[in-house]
Amino acid sequence: MATIDPNASARFSTAGSLGSIADVWSNIRGQTAATALAVNFSTSTITGTMFNSVLTSGRAGWVYYVTRTYFYWDTSSITGTVTAAHIDIKSNFNPSGAIGAGGYALYKANAYGGDGSAAIINDDFSKFTSTEYSSPSTSWPNMNVAGQIDLNSTARADIQNNDYFICCLMSVYDNDDTDPTGAFAGSVSGYWRQSGTTITKLDYTEVIPGYESNIIGVASGDIGSVVGKASSDIGTVIGV
Repeated sequence: MATIDPNASARFSTAGSLGSIADVWSNIRGQTAATALAVNFSTSTITGTMFNSVLTSGRAGWVYYVTRTYFYWDTSSITGTVTAAHIDIKSNFNPSGAIGAGGYALYKANAYGGDGSAAIINDDFSKFTSTEYSSPSTSWPNMNVAGQIDLNSTARADIQNNDYFICCLMSVYDNDDTDPTGAFAGSVSGYWRQSGTTITKLDYTEVIPGYESNIIGVASGDIGSVVGKASSDIGTVIGV
């Protein structure tokens, strides 16, 4: 598989925490801008909450927290058919029981100017859609164990057909606008980078079309080049 590092990633948090905080679910979930934004994860090791949708008690009383993480990859170099794709993930804590009801998923997003042309801003907090790029899951790797989020056909098509791939990692409860009261909806932490190595990569398998006819009884799939010309650059051989 080929691998692409993210061109940009950002964690939004709001509490009543892009993340956001509020004492009423509708106040936090409906916010158009986050109260906290961490951008350009460039230091050697970066960890933190990747998504949550929780109601918790603190000194100020009961408070909702929401965190969403947005990623942007430049996919302009992909010209063939994307037959498989996933996002690499890695936990920095033991998540047993931490994900809770609903789970999480990757969703199509319109942050970063919608096409990667702009830096992310607080107002991108609400730039997710309901289009799933992965199936909802309640499984997250154990501490320091590598894992992956498999991307569905909708995501693969967008990677294949667009010069950008922008997605939001978030709680399913958050996306569905389900108040997590009485049903913990998840709070999971992971690595963006670890010891200088980017963790959250986009991995994909690409099939490049080429000459599709047999040549002197040899299947086109077994032919790498003809007279030094790569088969993927050959349209016809002697008119065929």
